[in-house]
Amino acid sequence: MSIRYDDARICIRPGELRDIPAFQALEATAFIDPWSRAGLESELTQKVSRTWLLELDGEPVATLMGWSMFGELQINRVAVRPDLRGQGLGRRIVQHALEQSRAEQVTVALLEVRFGNDAAVGLYESLGFERTGLRKRYYSDGTDAVLMRKELDPKPMLRPGLYAILDADRLGWLDGPTLERNLSQLLDYGRAAVEAGACAVQLRAKSLPNGDPARIRVYAALLQACGAHVPTVLNDEVDGLAGLTNLPGAGLHLGQQDTPAEVARQAVGPLTLLGLSTHDVAQVQAAAGRPVDYIGFGPIHATVGKRGHDAVVGVDGLRQVVTHARVPVVAIGGITAQDLQPVRNAGAHAAAVIGAWLGPAGQPWSPARAGAALRDLVAVWSRPENTP
Repeated sequence: MSIRYDDARICIRPGELRDIPAFQALEATAFIDPWSRAGLESELTQKVSRTWLLELDGEPVATLMGWSMFGELQINRVAVRPDLRGQGLGRRIVQHALEQSRAEQVTVALLEVRFGNDAAVGLYESLGFERTGLRKRYYSDGTDAVLMRKELDPKPMLRPGLYAILDADRLGWLDGPTLERNLSQLLDYGRAAVEAGACAVQLRAKSLPNGDPARIRVYAALLQACGAHVPTVLNDEVDGLAGLTNLPGAGLHLGQQDTPAEVARQAVGPLTLLGLSTHDVAQVQAAAGRPVDYIGFGPIHATVGKRGHDAVVGVDGLRQVVTHARVPVVAIGGITAQDLQPVRNAGAHAAAVIGAWLGPAGQPWSPARAGAALRDLVAVWSRPENTP
């Protein structure tokens, strides 16, 4: 029977040269052809190698070795200490390898299993691997190998371009019932943004308190409508997103006063796109050591899209901070068409827009008109640099 160990007891980390004795010990118990010390040394230092060590209460009890090349993860060896087999540790380390590989945009996982090892085949099938063939006399003792394959949904990437914020307050939907009554139209806005070429769509609903079920239900529907290839980002809602991170394209954006990025990353997992708002050089520098995939920086101009916003930084302020960033920077705050080339030339990866695509507060444009406006903004952004 599989045992569910408390996460606090388990640590999965990349293998290091100091771990060679642990790898050797586990290899010797799992394989009839254990790798030599020299072979393990080579494996742990190769650029394409991906090795992980699972520790239970600080003791090494499972290893995984593989290669990551050309968008594929080839799992070569999985070893679990004999007295702990069947307790879910092999599953945990394989799942970890798959999650980390998705974060590297790996799209396929491949492996071979010794024919007759029904327990291993069953484990991999339960993780979504499919049998694709048989390789005759693959192992040194002449045993055949069962070939298996799993397609992976990669982690969403934030492409350069226009980051469309779908602001429920600007649309006049200030409470949960109104937001849900207008769900069909909101999804039309989301689809229009994707069709116009947005690099991301963010649902912002500041008037709704965190944990409001309406916000979560609407976000889940928007995530499905926008599709996996464009990240769909939820603003500030860590707990609500935690149950949706298995859906491709999920994203979360945090403010400086929201849940710490480290806590949020634990809650939403490694595959969720995670952003963080910053407003000065110190915050940008601090973000370099945090588990975020991009940062927002602004406001570039004063804006009515956010009450009580931080001090205006301008394009010059943006230019000064991009050199301190270790992840893509999304400029935000009152950005219009005439700002796009200066913002891009200042080093921004993307520009977030609200009013420039949704229209004026109180009298927002229809989804069709908003989509057309965003398409025009994308065209301006995409002009060759320094073209007037």
